[in-house]
Amino acid sequence: MVPANYSLRCEKMSVLKERTAFPSAKANYIVLMPPGDVLKEKIFEMGLNAPELASRCKLPVEIVQGILDATIEMTQIIAEKLEHVTWIQADSWMRMEENYRKRLKLTRNTREYSVDEELGVVVKKAHGQQH
Repeated sequence: MVPANYSLRCEKMSVLKERTAFPSAKANYIVLMPPGDVLKEKIFEMGLNAPELASRCKLPVEIVQGILDATIEMTQIIAEKLEHVTWIQADSWMRMEENYRKRLKLTRNTREYSVDEELGVVVKKAHGQQH
């Protein structure tokens, strides 16, 4: 279960890594990565799909799918159940969720940024560019 834009996102991430290697280069984007993206990669690695993960975590499939689609927020209980199956610590899942929500809120509270949903990045608008 590889996301449709997986290779495009990997390409973008390598560009981001290059950009962060040079501190003098000013970034004009913020990576917007929900924990569901990490979970998609992890379950792909594990050879699972959403229903299988849900079964192992003892969660409804709708909850797991919501986490994968970033339509449902991660809770401590969900994070703990994911930890038992993925071996990624619950506090890591919660930090990912918190960072994602903070960045999402930042983009919604300012006109300086716009969201590129396909790439999962928030792009800083050029001066004078309108909504």
